[in-house]
Amino acid sequence: MAAIARWTFLHALRFSRGGGVDKFVLLSVLYFLASAFGIGLMRIPGAVATVWLANAIAIAFLLRSNRRDWPVLLVGIGLSGFAAGVVLGHPAVVSAGLMLANLVEIGIAIALARAWIGRQIRLTDGVWTYLRLLTVMAVVAPPIAGLPGAYMAAWAFGAPIEGAWISWVEGSAVGAIIVMPVAMLLKPASLRAIRGNQPPLALAALFPGGFFAGILAMYLPGTPLILIGIPIIVAGLWFHPLTAALVAATAVGAAIGVHLIAHAGEHALDVIALIAALSVVAPFAVSLMVHSLREDRARFRLAMDGSTVGMALIDLDGRWMRANRAMLDFLGYEEDELSTISWERVTHPDDLETTETLRSKLTQGEISVLRKRNRYVRKDGEVVWGDVAVSILRDDVTKEPIYRIVQIVDMTARMKAQMALAESEQRWSFALESARQGVWDYNIKTGKTYYSNVWKAMLGYRPHEIGDDSIAWKSFVHPDDLSRVERLDKEHLKGRSRSFEQEFRMRHKDGHWVWVLDRGKVIERDAAGEPLRMIGTHTDITERKRGEDKMRRLSQRVHLATKAGGVGLWEYHLDSGELWWDERMRSLYDLGPEDEVNYDVWANTLHPDDRETAEHDVEAAATGERPYDTEFRVVLADGSVRHIRSLADTMRDEDGKPIVLVGTNWDVSETHALTAELAAGKERLRVTLESIGDGVICTGTDLRVTFMNRVAENETGWSFAEAEGRALDEVFTLADEWTEAPVGSPVSACLETRRPAESQDEIVLVNRQGGRKDVRSTAAPIIGDDDDLLGAVLVFQDVTRARRMQRQLAYSASHDSLTDLKNRASFERTLKSLVDDAVAEGHRHALCFIDLDEFKAVNDRAGHTAGDQVLRMIARTVRAGVRSVDVAARLGGDEFALLLLDCTLEDAERICNKLRNAIAELEFTFAGRTFQVGVSAGIAPIDGTEPASDVLRAADQACYEAKAAGRNRVRIARQTETGEFAAAG
Repeated sequence: MAAIARWTFLHALRFSRGGGVDKFVLLSVLYFLASAFGIGLMRIPGAVATVWLANAIAIAFLLRSNRRDWPVLLVGIGLSGFAAGVVLGHPAVVSAGLMLANLVEIGIAIALARAWIGRQIRLTDGVWTYLRLLTVMAVVAPPIAGLPGAYMAAWAFGAPIEGAWISWVEGSAVGAIIVMPVAMLLKPASLRAIRGNQPPLALAALFPGGFFAGILAMYLPGTPLILIGIPIIVAGLWFHPLTAALVAATAVGAAIGVHLIAHAGEHALDVIALIAALSVVAPFAVSLMVHSLREDRARFRLAMDGSTVGMALIDLDGRWMRANRAMLDFLGYEEDELSTISWERVTHPDDLETTETLRSKLTQGEISVLRKRNRYVRKDGEVVWGDVAVSILRDDVTKEPIYRIVQIVDMTARMKAQMALAESEQRWSFALESARQGVWDYNIKTGKTYYSNVWKAMLGYRPHEIGDDSIAWKSFVHPDDLSRVERLDKEHLKGRSRSFEQEFRMRHKDGHWVWVLDRGKVIERDAAGEPLRMIGTHTDITERKRGEDKMRRLSQRVHLATKAGGVGLWEYHLDSGELWWDERMRSLYDLGPEDEVNYDVWANTLHPDDRETAEHDVEAAATGERPYDTEFRVVLADGSVRHIRSLADTMRDEDGKPIVLVGTNWDVSETHALTAELAAGKERLRVTLESIGDGVICTGTDLRVTFMNRVAENETGWSFAEAEGRALDEVFTLADEWTEAPVGSPVSACLETRRPAESQDEIVLVNRQGGRKDVRSTAAPIIGDDDDLLGAVLVFQDVTRARRMQRQLAYSASHDSLTDLKNRASFERTLKSLVDDAVAEGHRHALCFIDLDEFKAVNDRAGHTAGDQVLRMIARTVRAGVRSVDVAARLGGDEFALLLLDCTLEDAERICNKLRNAIAELEFTFAGRTFQVGVSAGIAPIDGTEPASDVLRAADQACYEAKAAGRNRVRIARQTETGEFAAAG
């Protein structure tokens, strides 16, 4: 008992703090009054509680209250019901027993209602909720609770148990039917809806109408209680369901009251009350259905009008029934304008056909929803994009389509952004590809790397030949560069640099090395700073590196040349007058490292007879009048005189103004001393050189032409008068026979080494008119009596005819004279090299041995001339059917062979079958007769496991087996477990 008291006290305390006292009082008062009303009806002679409203009020009140409040509220219900019985004269024991049965009914009803319907019970959710709640309150709970109540009534009042039980069930059912709808619907929002949205006069007429309908139903013959439903249905069609519930309660109450007055003292209320109550169930259910439809329609209209998504109802003929504001704004029409046009008119013509196809499938039920991105034409002609979803509303019974529900999300801005992005990406892609920039994109999280097509082409690969392996690029990097490249990459990934740039070599598909400039940067990191994505470009800088290498070698040559030639370097800044001399320049003027050098020092050393001319030459170069190229004499401190040759280039600023003279000086005193002697010797030399049949060109140590004989004039296209003083490479221009790249003459090497030098083979002379001749040239130094280098003499011969014969002989030695394919000897050499390659590099190749079928018939019937033509045509077909890197050869007679490089056996078989079909389609016509030949082929792998002779023998054996199997076939020789070859096909 203490525990019960404590539990009751705690719940009461919580209940009072939560504001539940008002509920407790209200429910207790209502239950007391309703109980008193029901018990009062039992005082009328012949009446046995046919109408019991109290339990319906209590159940509705509890279902609308918090579950935690139920214990306290049930206590109030029990006390008020007990008090009503005691006040109206029931003994306390009887009153307590009957109240206990009522509490059982109330408990069963709310438990079943919560379990069957749910925690939140709203009658306006639909008719099914109303009927389920009515079933619980009027059909299920009363019969169960009525048993103990009937026993108590029989014990207390002497009533028959069966009659008491029936009266209990009928009374609870009538109370549930009358009170439950009102009690469940009565709330402030419902009252506001009635007061604010209903016409006052109509409301004022409804309740008297219900009252008089209940009275009239009792007085008309046959008790047509159906009349009670008329005002209820009217209320349900135009007003809130609470109005219908109140009208129903008014009508039933009027009917029961009139019946009680008219039949006082008679036992006639039992059936009449139940019939009167049941007569309102169907009309009230109709009112709930109407309200549900009205709410659905209102929600649909609210959702449609308030939606930012374009929505419309369209009939099956494409006519607009209704459209919301979003749809009108999307298409640029008003609703009355849309009603005059069809759906097809606003759909873009290019999307209409596919849309109509999908719409047909939707109408026929092949698809449930049509989803598509379409273009539409606005009223002003603008084309807009939208994601459309179309569904069909169908009849619930016949499933026939009624109309279409269309929703469109405006995608115009997104599509424009996507198209702008695609256009931007296309421009960037085009710019990168045009600039030959290979792009790589490394996803560090997935370990995958994207390589652009330009990146792959840079290394000679096609798009499908390199996958997205993140370490694939490392296999191409030169071994000497790999560690440095990996170190820089790791440092950048650790965040030690904002970006990276490096140069290294990568292997091209054909084996040569390509220099690349690699630029990259991490563009995405996670919250912890770990890199997620890195992107960059590779630029082919091979030509630049070659140029740098050439410049480096040229710089070395210039340095050696100036050092060997005793050339001094100087710079003269025209604005500041600053003059700089190198060590050699100072030695030319007998000055030490500490001696001051300026313009006056230079000018004061000039020979008096040459000073005016020398200074004028400097002034002319400074003003840009003419280049600086002069000779003068200087008088040294000891009185000796030197002849100086001076050359300079003029450097200019952005406006073209000369700012610096950069030049060279060298001592030409000995040259002047030897001039007279050389002049005499030169004449004798000219006569001698003119008499020989080879071309002769003489140069000084400056590589400028000093002499040419007549043969040299004829071969180069330059007369001596024009060539004299010109650079040798300008007059005697050599080029590589195959690359056409310029090649220096052997004179430079001769002058550097002071030894004879020869030009390399495969060199051509390009004359002044662009003509080309194969030449062989030799240069020898011209050494003076004092072992001084005076220049060089170049002798060259025209060897065009000899080299042509040499090439013809080399070609004939390696090619078949009839078919122009490789001959057997050349083929066997190539085969051996491929076997060696397979052993050394692990490459895999294939050998195809091809033998013609029915070729003997051509020779026998049309002669060997016809046979030769057939062989030539087949040779052309074979050559056209393979790649340029593959080798096609004629081994002799009607036997051919193919060496397919880096080729699998499956690809080799496909190539042989393609050639077999191509040759089978050839027709050879000779002397009015038509011949056709076929081929049989055998294939053997070149994988380094067998020598060349065994590979050739295996392919020959496979070809033999192809012929034995019926000819015009291809067989592959495969290695058995013992290592021997066996044909497979």
